[in-house]
Amino acid sequence: IASALSVADFAGPTSNGGGWNDGSLQLTPGMGQCPPSTTRVPDPSNNCMTLDRFRTQYAAWCMLAMNLMLVGNLSALDSSVVNTWANPELVSINQDPLGKPARSLNGSVTSRRDYVRATMAECGGEPEMQQWAFGDYNQLRNEHTNLCLNVEGCKQNLIYDGCTTPGTKTCGDNEAFVVDGDHFVSALPGNLCISENRDHTLSVAACDPTRPDSQHFALVNGSLKDKTGMCLTAANAPPPSSSAIIMGRPLAGDSTAAAKVGSATEPGFAVMFINNDDVEMDLVCDRRCLVSLGLDSARTYVVRDVLHRATWGAVSPTNFSLDVRLPPGGVSAVFRLTEAPALI
Repeated sequence: IASALSVADFAGPTSNGGGWNDGSLQLTPGMGQCPPSTTRVPDPSNNCMTLDRFRTQYAAWCMLAMNLMLVGNLSALDSSVVNTWANPELVSINQDPLGKPARSLNGSVTSRRDYVRATMAECGGEPEMQQWAFGDYNQLRNEHTNLCLNVEGCKQNLIYDGCTTPGTKTCGDNEAFVVDGDHFVSALPGNLCISENRDHTLSVAACDPTRPDSQHFALVNGSLKDKTGMCLTAANAPPPSSSAIIMGRPLAGDSTAAAKVGSATEPGFAVMFINNDDVEMDLVCDRRCLVSLGLDSARTYVVRDVLHRATWGAVSPTNFSLDVRLPPGGVSAVFRLTEAPALI
């Protein structure tokens, strides 16, 4: 979706007919679906599909004025997918006669994360943050920050956290690791090895000799290096998220629309928020963000929640901002803003 946004502005109608964004087929349940063993909130680097991500993909295709090609066993679709595909307010955005696809908006994103994911980075940039040693309780500790590598909540993600002693742990021995050849094995049950994800964050997963690239690590002169030579790099504060998107498009409205529902027949604007991180996020399209889309900050706009087909509220000159808190895992929100009728 982020890649499509970078070129979306080139699409749209012209005197010669124009060109349209082609996002290819809509994935449906059973296509790219997360295996049953996957948690409800997959890691951002995992491209498998959940119901939230199915809904988000369809909504994003509508925002980006892409062709909607639906494939799969249509008689076996989940009811929530059918409801999304049949949502006339989403379809009206996709079919809006203005034909202007969404573009990226410069809003603000605040992660609700209170920890930092363990991440591999280029060696040498922050040498003191890349020095690790085993402590008294088999902990991998960075002396500069006094942080230890930690399996967050004894589940899957590796984070940096304050080093603890065995008697003070809340869920198990989630800071202890032992070296087995080129594998770093967690002391938690299940024979779990440190594994590198595609976005270079670390998790633990079942030790697998067929995954030498993602589970191969070596402690070299105090630096924990992967097979490509990147180093484990400590951090004190969460970095800005790259797993959130805010986009918007102007709408002409369509008085001939078959489904005269909500505000689909009125001109206005559509704004979409996406949270594909693994933690809750606050996403904001503030006054500057909305004005950049074309809204007039001296006017009031009625806001409609398109996915739930309900009036959501309003943005007014005294509170000209669109704010939403989204759960993790590919969850999205789509809003349609139309100018409120003038008071007589």
